[in-house]
Amino acid sequence: AVLFLISTLFVPVYAADTDGLETAIVTAKSKINVPDEYSKFTSDISDETSSSGAVYYNLNWTTEDDSKEIQISVSSYGDIISYSQYDRSASDEDQKELPRLSVEDVKNTAYNYVIGLNPSWAEQLPFDKVDCGQIGIDSRNATAYIRRYVNGVSFYGSIGVSVDVRDGSITNYWANWSYPGELEDPAEAISASDAAAKFEEYNTPELVYVNDYDYESRTVTAKLVYKTDDETSEIDAITGEKYESSYSYSGSAGGSGGGSANSDAATAEESSEIQLTEEELANLGEVEALLNEAELRTKAEEPDALGLSGAEYSGISYRRYTNNFDAEQKYRAYLDYTFRDGENEYGARITMDAETGEILGFYRGYDYSLTADDAALTVEEGRGVAEDYMSAYYSKYSLIKIEEPGEDAMRYNPYQRYVFYRYTDGIRNEDNYVMVTVDLCGGGIVSLYENWDYNTVYESSQPVIDAARADELFAQEENISLEYIKPDYGKNEYKLVYSLDNPRNYISAVSGAFTDSSGEEYVETPAQGFAVANDIAGHYAEEQIKTLLYYNVLGLEDGAESFRPDDIITKRELASFVASLRRKSYVPVASGVDSLESSGIAEEGELESDDPAKREDGVKYIINALGYKEVAMLEGIYTTPFLDEAEISQGYIGYVALAKGMNIISGDENSRFNPQEGLTRADAAIMIYNYLVN
Repeated sequence: AVLFLISTLFVPVYAADTDGLETAIVTAKSKINVPDEYSKFTSDISDETSSSGAVYYNLNWTTEDDSKEIQISVSSYGDIISYSQYDRSASDEDQKELPRLSVEDVKNTAYNYVIGLNPSWAEQLPFDKVDCGQIGIDSRNATAYIRRYVNGVSFYGSIGVSVDVRDGSITNYWANWSYPGELEDPAEAISASDAAAKFEEYNTPELVYVNDYDYESRTVTAKLVYKTDDETSEIDAITGEKYESSYSYSGSAGGSGGGSANSDAATAEESSEIQLTEEELANLGEVEALLNEAELRTKAEEPDALGLSGAEYSGISYRRYTNNFDAEQKYRAYLDYTFRDGENEYGARITMDAETGEILGFYRGYDYSLTADDAALTVEEGRGVAEDYMSAYYSKYSLIKIEEPGEDAMRYNPYQRYVFYRYTDGIRNEDNYVMVTVDLCGGGIVSLYENWDYNTVYESSQPVIDAARADELFAQEENISLEYIKPDYGKNEYKLVYSLDNPRNYISAVSGAFTDSSGEEYVETPAQGFAVANDIAGHYAEEQIKTLLYYNVLGLEDGAESFRPDDIITKRELASFVASLRRKSYVPVASGVDSLESSGIAEEGELESDDPAKREDGVKYIINALGYKEVAMLEGIYTTPFLDEAEISQGYIGYVALAKGMNIISGDENSRFNPQEGLTRADAAIMIYNYLVN
């Protein structure tokens, strides 16, 4: 046996040598248990000294049958960078029980785990910077995120730890952890107040529309907001000058999506025996109105604006296009082509309005052997190609305007992307646009993608607050923060800047409130405990109600502060409770009835009133929601231990018997169920709680 002495910091290794790998294996196994059944082992070594300052050893253990796997990554400094464990043989059964860990439990478990693995990190990981999202009952895991601070300043990268909320085990851990060299000193930075003044000086808020999508009403509202100047999101913390980051990345152009089988539009055979319905006849009429294959090909290929003359036509498919926010469903046609260049072959697809033949999307494969140096056109000349095409062939050209491509415009080698935004009353809509990608080598269009909402209601284009006031609001001292950023992902270098907080990049031009990117007023995410009732202290159902509110199984209506535990629950409220159990998260009263009716749990009209619900109603709809409706309705097989069984309504005894067998109900001290009594909100909550914990 060989004994290794493990140091918390070993000398960095800058090559894929076996000594470094061996040390990494021993380090990993000294900190994390790898059971003997994980007998198969592989590894790879990633030298990221130029970008992160370290070499990373990625270790992988599996069982002989490959059903279980453990992955651990170790840096050349001896730190555990990631851990994950998979069991492919484990069943993925539905978890109905309530979590056993609170948010604070998850945060403590995650933090202690990381510090236990890497004690030297403690001084850069303040516990008060640990965050965890709200825990519901629809997931077995909760993830805590830990922010890193260097010199007391937020530093690029973060840590995530996934914790099983039922047993506290760690299921996944990763750290975006680098080893920086010399950093700028925060003591030399300008003050936050001076930075705020600089933001106000440099920033030029822009008035734009952003779309708010309401999925319930299927409406789109374009809201008028001011957004921060994209070029003034950061200030050099040392000089106070505007800092323009040029983050390195490789962009890729997109097009209309999805593959399809090649097929011709079908024709129906006449039959004297089969009669078509009115809807079928109406659909035939719709299809007959569509352009045929030859007509669509003519519009796509003549004139040859998309360079299809050298392509081989493959086929066509028609599909009904569905958009949640468009009242009408329309047909689209998809024409497929194949380009062949020697041994190379790549496809192309055109998306067209099947009624008008307008081209709505286009994509063809790229030649990845080309580089930016092969470009024959300048960016400005490519812009001309894009504008010429759009002005000649795009029907809504009068509603759009091209965005000036800057030096950092989206580009992949010689393929340059240009964006045409929709404008209404001279104001840009951030969410409606057409993207066109031009081949700067050959001068042709290689992709076109449209993102457009047709049924949009626009807020007034007359702002209530002006740009100067928006600028003042953006530049408030509490809206900026000092942090280290990484301007180039390929280099282990960092810059100290003041930046605007991400959630506060938009301000309503109507109310002056901060909003999110859809124009909805920004609200701080509440801590766990979605709702807190002020009237349950000391109540016999306090623990059950508090737990269900904490995990968002139940909730309070907007503006409500009380749960009203002793009130008799109405049928509409009961629908909300049952729908919440079924969805595993709170469903408001307004949506509960529709949810149960659409899923067949309740018949239409059964729960739409504010009439009081009985105790037997509670078990009926809970059992239905659990999927046992047909079983509960079997006749002649059920009895219950309740002395008042005779009072149970006809057809309900199966529901009561199943609820008793599942420990959802237990009866009172006199062994009575009291089926005809009004069901209190507290007892309805207890029924749901009992199902989740039993």
